[in-house]
Amino acid sequence: MELLSRIALLAAALSIAACTLDRTPIIPPATLHVSPSLFCPGDSLTVSWDARSMARSPGLCALLGRDYRRPVACADDRSCPSGGTCLDGYCCPGEVFSDNQGACPTAAGCYPPFNLSITSDTSARPLVDGDQHIQGEISVTPDSTTHFLLHLAQLGAEPFERSQSATLIQPGADTQVLHFLFGCNGATPGWQAVDLNALASEHVRIVLARNSSGHSLVLSGGDPLRGPVTLAPGESTELLNGKLTGRWQASLSPLDPAALQRPQCLATQNQGGWPDLEVTLVLACVAN
Repeated sequence: MELLSRIALLAAALSIAACTLDRTPIIPPATLHVSPSLFCPGDSLTVSWDARSMARSPGLCALLGRDYRRPVACADDRSCPSGGTCLDGYCCPGEVFSDNQGACPTAAGCYPPFNLSITSDTSARPLVDGDQHIQGEISVTPDSTTHFLLHLAQLGAEPFERSQSATLIQPGADTQVLHFLFGCNGATPGWQAVDLNALASEHVRIVLARNSSGHSLVLSGGDPLRGPVTLAPGESTELLNGKLTGRWQASLSPLDPAALQRPQCLATQNQGGWPDLEVTLVLACVAN
């Protein structure tokens, strides 16, 4: 507990010290992930964080105790200071290894003291309040569309924030727009697929698919049993109804006038191009 107390006291100083060194890395120091991002009443969401991209420094290992003033290389646990564990070639204090393994020293050093909090606009209290675990997750069951905000305060760096929202499906009123972007894959022209896996909870259903492009297209719903279906501009179909999953594919209908001008995908430049395509899916919820 002495080790955790020292780290907690140093982390608490973040709220007092006016440390404004700008060491913001190109890679964000932390990520926030909410899954699924489309959900139905009663569905649980997993809110997870990962702060392993914070900058490490060998000098910061001294915060782990006198025996860890620098990263200590090891071959096994016997090579480590008393109570330490050998992890990936470096010694880790027993307390850190058992409670917060992601914070164990590496060749790059140790993480700075930090506080991590997650709040939401549908909860009066923080979901995560001043946590010092490098990675973690919680489960929540909101009753409306929710905006989540991660706040990371670390010693010697500007505060960092990341946000993500999860949408509660209003039956028949909510939609998901799929954008199929045109591009060249080597010498072959085509459209990028849209991956809907892990986007929605198992209770979300497609009840209508509408061609919201200005061109006739051929659409497949990520399953051999769903499509292909040809849709004129503005035309809708129920033939692709079902779960919001799979890798969806779209292409110009051969009957569309734009299909007559085939683009050339060259090594140095592309000549001509087919239009991007768009499909709107109307969503609803189903009971268990």
